[in-house]
Amino acid sequence: MRLSYRQHRKAEFSAKSPFPGTSSPWRAFVAFLFAGVVLTETAQGQQTAPAAIRSKMLQVGGGFTLDDPDYSQPRFRGGSVYATLDFRSHLGVEFMFHQENTPRNDNLSERTYELGPRYVWHLSAVEPYVKVSYGRGVFNYPFNAANLAYNMVTGTGGVDIRVQRHIVLRGEYEYQRWVNFPPNALTPQLVTVGAAYRF
Repeated sequence: MRLSYRQHRKAEFSAKSPFPGTSSPWRAFVAFLFAGVVLTETAQGQQTAPAAIRSKMLQVGGGFTLDDPDYSQPRFRGGSVYATLDFRSHLGVEFMFHQENTPRNDNLSERTYELGPRYVWHLSAVEPYVKVSYGRGVFNYPFNAANLAYNMVTGTGGVDIRVQRHIVLRGEYEYQRWVNFPPNALTPQLVTVGAAYRF
């Protein structure tokens, strides 16, 4: 049976999804957000009043990252570590480290170090945020042919969900641009799901 053009494109897009059983990373992101809200409402149902928003906040966390590397297929997998310092109720700064590797055995990988401001909204226990960062990306070429560093800028959107006083779940999407990667820059896209401890 021949597939229509639309059916063919839908099947092709689903095959590229880094999340098995979903047609896009955004569906998994929305599912994560919904689960976090449910857990939050359950945890806070026993509290008489929500915690006050603090003007200063520090949190340290990590997560699992899927990376569309803009270099080869299949997608990379790896981890992330981050530290956030909000010095005002809506404004702060964040450091992020990523390490993603190809599932093949050719030692191809991307590693990034980023630092930049973030703006956060406090909607009860759900805290959407946006951030921009500047940093360095280290690219390890196949079979260790070279290991080179490049300047990079990023744009990120995500959400922190407070499920307990000190535990915060996170889901975020990040777009990177390695500005001097030959020949026409490199633009990886990352989806990270993780958790942090809030001090």
